[in-house]
Amino acid sequence: REETVEVVVQINGKVRDKVTLPVALPEAEARALVLARERVRELVGDRTPARVVYVPGRLINIVVRQ
Repeated sequence: REETVEVVVQINGKVRDKVTLPVALPEAEARALVLARERVRELVGDRTPARVVYVPGRLINIVVRQ
């Protein structure tokens, strides 16, 4: 069985990045890792995410208000 999985990172529903995470990583840690990525910080800017949707092993969608 694989120990890591590639997770799609979406911002406002559009694919912006991909990241490899451990399969058993808790949601809070996955969110922290993704929000700390340089590419995500560039796109989110100084705005605070209104919502972060995490589907384990599949995707993280960051909803940011314009």
